[in-house]
Amino acid sequence: MKEAPDSEDDAPLTPPGNPLRARGLALMVPGVLIAFVLMAVRPQYRFGVPAGAIAIAIATLGFLDLIGSFDDPDERILQTTPIQKFLMPIALFVFGAIATIAMLTLGVAGILGPMPLALLVPAAFLTLVVGGYQIANTLGVYKENPIALHKRHGFWLVLITTLILLPMLGSHSLSDPWETHYGEVSREILARNDWISLWWAQEDWFWSKPILDFWMQALAMATLGVRTAPGGMLSAFAEGREPWPEWAVRFPVFLVTLIAGYLLYKAVANVFGRRAGLLGGIVLTTMPQWFMVAHQTMTDMPFVATMAAAMACVLLAMHTPPEKLANVYAVQVGRFSLKLSLFHLIVGAAVMCALPQICICLRAMSKSRS
Repeated sequence: MKEAPDSEDDAPLTPPGNPLRARGLALMVPGVLIAFVLMAVRPQYRFGVPAGAIAIAIATLGFLDLIGSFDDPDERILQTTPIQKFLMPIALFVFGAIATIAMLTLGVAGILGPMPLALLVPAAFLTLVVGGYQIANTLGVYKENPIALHKRHGFWLVLITTLILLPMLGSHSLSDPWETHYGEVSREILARNDWISLWWAQEDWFWSKPILDFWMQALAMATLGVRTAPGGMLSAFAEGREPWPEWAVRFPVFLVTLIAGYLLYKAVANVFGRRAGLLGGIVLTTMPQWFMVAHQTMTDMPFVATMAAAMACVLLAMHTPPEKLANVYAVQVGRFSLKLSLFHLIVGAAVMCALPQICICLRAMSKSRS
């Protein structure tokens, strides 16, 4: 039997985790297989991206169960909520998500023009935001700080950022040289059905930039129905419509900009107060360089936004006591209790980003051997 450590220096760096749960493989394996098949088949289906996202989410849920992350002790639970109370918040969130995708799709197809989109896209997106807040509030995330939504500085920052950046985001043409260049590379991903080896027709292989921006653009194009066949991007003009595919390629940049600004607000608010965080977020959003790259689909904002988000997380970590553990919230589903915490959000997001890359690399390996 191993003896207990004699001093703090001999103690493990991290405490032992929960035991593994083999039952998680029942979700993880089918989810990965479905995602892999959707990536491996030659035809590109319109439902491919959302179906693949659902499959990856199922696989991620299985992975989190496999590592025993849902088995935290009951004494750590801050609040237990029956599943029935989530029906309305989830319905609002799903409605906002579907409405946002629908408005963007109508804009890409040229069915809606710039002015209706300037009103409908922000309204639909803010409905999604409110639905997400309601889900978190019902879960008990704000139990320790019960402030109404309209009194939350973070919500006002999200609202102001959305109203500043989103209304006319896709209602002007791509700017030379980089938006048109990177947009064409992203279109080639779908036209060639190759997500690994980037290509630009005028210069053959295009490996000079990180791939994140191109993947985001290509995923948005596929989801929103952009016609990516050669000569098809603006082919709706022949049908009497004025398409705006700019919405598809720029919307992911807006999302990473918003997330980075909110995380910086959370970090500053935690250290210096909510008012300082709000004012700092507004100043950042209205800075000319930040404002400009937030409206352009280039590699600049995906890099700067993720770096800013990482800096915000470091600031939060530096001012969090080392002994503090993430709060655990339970969702009661019949006799079962699903225990959730910030761990699932962070690790789950990392796994959801990693699994598609693993699948696409396996697909590329299988193609190279065939």
